[in-house]
Amino acid sequence: MGKNRLLSGRLLLGVVLLHCSAHAENASETVNAEKAPRVFIADSAVLPRVRALVQQDAEGDTPFADAYARLCSDADAWLDTGPFSVMSKTGMPPSGDKHDYWSVGPYWWPDPESADGLPYIRRDGKVNPEYRQGVYDADAFLTCSRAVHELALAAYFSGKKAYGEHGLRLLRTWFLDAETKMNPNMRYAQAIPGRNDGRDVGVVEAESLRHLPDAIGMLTSTGHWTEQDEAAMQQWCRAFLDWMLHSGALKHYLAKGGHNNIAIGLDSLVIALALYTRQPDVAREQITRLSMERIANQIEADGRMPQELARTKAFGYSIKALTSFFIVARLAEHLDIDLWKYTTENGRSLRLALDFLLPFVYTPKDFNYEGPVDPQQMGRTVLPLAIRAWNDDSHRKAYTHLGDEVRFYHERLMYPAFLLKR
Repeated sequence: MGKNRLLSGRLLLGVVLLHCSAHAENASETVNAEKAPRVFIADSAVLPRVRALVQQDAEGDTPFADAYARLCSDADAWLDTGPFSVMSKTGMPPSGDKHDYWSVGPYWWPDPESADGLPYIRRDGKVNPEYRQGVYDADAFLTCSRAVHELALAAYFSGKKAYGEHGLRLLRTWFLDAETKMNPNMRYAQAIPGRNDGRDVGVVEAESLRHLPDAIGMLTSTGHWTEQDEAAMQQWCRAFLDWMLHSGALKHYLAKGGHNNIAIGLDSLVIALALYTRQPDVAREQITRLSMERIANQIEADGRMPQELARTKAFGYSIKALTSFFIVARLAEHLDIDLWKYTTENGRSLRLALDFLLPFVYTPKDFNYEGPVDPQQMGRTVLPLAIRAWNDDSHRKAYTHLGDEVRFYHERLMYPAFLLKR
């Protein structure tokens, strides 16, 4: 299966490279991006090298060839989608303003014993189909976020103008245009019919925005982002960040009370937006006052994260939490804070959490908790950033053990230092 996938990727790569090369010959269709983009999660120090390699290597022999082929293929598909907007939902949020984001709790279902299904009841790990219906905003928002990120990456690495133009169109429609933009809050996210109009936990749906600054940096470096766009987006992100930090409903997850993947995920969002909007003191406080304490509170002496292991999808939530911890550590580098080497007074560390999960790359059947175990989840962000941070052969071995599939992940292009010759 892996070999067939790799072969199909190679064939796809040839088509994509020919496609991109044809555009590269026409100056009106391409843009130049030699300068490293202003990004915070991706590795800006080596991105230009990777970009040069994938554009110059017509044979597709670099370690990035398959990821590049998949990225261009995905970006081509996004060209036929959107734009997306909060104004497109068929429902009306409790505020009566369609510009407000609105969603229903994904794990909350109509009560079969109630005539009208109210109030909804919780079924952890089982997503109510309503969550992804056009009545609400969640599906459109998550799709838009993914599309923007992949289009921006593809615009940077391939130089294809259409990718950047469509990414810009999606951004402007969702965030900036007066008639279609989202208000900078999520007051009505993850509502529970019959119980409330929205919940503090609902802001977890904004977690994907932690990649927004990187997408903007890619688009800026390729000429698809104007000073006017930047000023408007800075204003929107500042307003959203201000709402996150000062809304009473969020105190549980942004303060010490939140000890799970949601809390550290929101930390990563706060820090990313604070760095993007040039508020380093806000980012620093989030890291030193809260993120470091979450390492102490969420990770046990043997590396387990009990809050995640108690869920119906224990492995997936553990990887989700560790991914957010690693992204926080990556963001902290911009403030000269080294969380990769940080150990709490009670002996907890990010490396300890990785060490607990690492054996299940080889023996997933030994994971004695509820839910499926997909070791491939570690091959996206966790292991590439681990190798980059610690340069440990055990992490390289685990990454290699995952097989051919990791060659297709976009993250190989984002965190590439460990694949380049030093």
